[in-house]
Amino acid sequence: MQHGWPRFDTRAELEDSEGWRDYFIDVYGEVPAAGYPICTFDLWRVNGTAYSEGGITAHQLIIDQPQPGMYFWTEGDYLEWNLNEEWEGSGFDLSGADMDWYSGVWIFHSYRKRAYADDNTWVEVTHTAGGATGESTGMWLFYAPGSGIWFNTGKTRVFSTHELASYELCGHNCSTFIDGSCDDKIAQCGRDHGLDSIQFEFTMAYSDVYYEMIATQFVGAYACGTEDGGNLSLSSWRSGWQASQACNCDNDVEGGRLNCQRD
Repeated sequence: MQHGWPRFDTRAELEDSEGWRDYFIDVYGEVPAAGYPICTFDLWRVNGTAYSEGGITAHQLIIDQPQPGMYFWTEGDYLEWNLNEEWEGSGFDLSGADMDWYSGVWIFHSYRKRAYADDNTWVEVTHTAGGATGESTGMWLFYAPGSGIWFNTGKTRVFSTHELASYELCGHNCSTFIDGSCDDKIAQCGRDHGLDSIQFEFTMAYSDVYYEMIATQFVGAYACGTEDGGNLSLSSWRSGWQASQACNCDNDVEGGRLNCQRD
């Protein structure tokens, strides 16, 4: 156990845990044959429906805390983030903002619990079509182990902030851009520098819980990053345990979420 989340040392142990076995089949399409030990605490993103339907009771969902941040949560909390709500005493009024892309069910990991990915590395991510800026250039992703959807970083760079990325890649500070979205400009400049992805250490006010990256070669206005969706490039997108399967994505899925459909 780690923070109350079970660990499975072998496939047989996972098979014997009916709820978690069914959970992995639902999210990854299989009971993993490799990668043990598997620590469920390492799953940042949780499929809340699969968790409930599996009858898993490791943690009860917390839904009435202020917006996520290292001062509001305990390591390993099972929580729902929804920044379209205003929580009394949180100091943030986001009730009028379109921030559905921050929503979801997660396991809380405190500040600096992740390592940034190297070139040509598969990482699990989430994405919501359009994000906050429309995303006409580049596709903005959240680092989300446990999502079951994998992106390959290709050639990548890590920047501490959006502003530093814009200065180094575009030659200007973000605030100097007059035409078009700053986010779109960073994505385009990254692409012009031959980058397939850009990773950020700090994200707005929520740097302790959210980690962003840009898939520069894709268009985030679409759930699937491409207008047509369907079978996505195997070199960039995959599903399954340890990125073992192809990703067939539906742009029309409810909520505009990046997804990998299974038969």
